[in-house]
Amino acid sequence: MGHFTTANITFFNYLMSIVGPDVAEELFSMSSQEKESRFIIIDGRRGPTGKSTLCKVLQKHGYQVLEMHEQKYICLDVELQCKVANFSDCVD
Repeated sequence: MGHFTTANITFFNYLMSIVGPDVAEELFSMSSQEKESRFIIIDGRRGPTGKSTLCKVLQKHGYQVLEMHEQKYICLDVELQCKVANFSDCVD
C-alpha cells in the first residue's frame, strides 16, 4: 500500500500548476469586485482532471465558480429576423 504525504501549497502555486501562468496571473489579480461580478466556468474532459478541486479552491478564495457539467447551457447562434428594441418588456 502506497504512502502519501500532503504538503501545503500556496494558492498562486496551485493555480500555476493547474491552469498555467497566464490564467493563474489573471485569476490572482482579479479585484474583489470582479470576483463577485464575474463567473468562472470550469469545463474539461470527463475523469479526474482536477475540475472539482479547482472549483472548491476558487470558491474558498471568494470566486464565483460553476462547473459546466452541473449547468444547463443554452447557445443562441441564429440571428434574429425581426429585432425588437426591448423584447424583455414585451414578454409576460
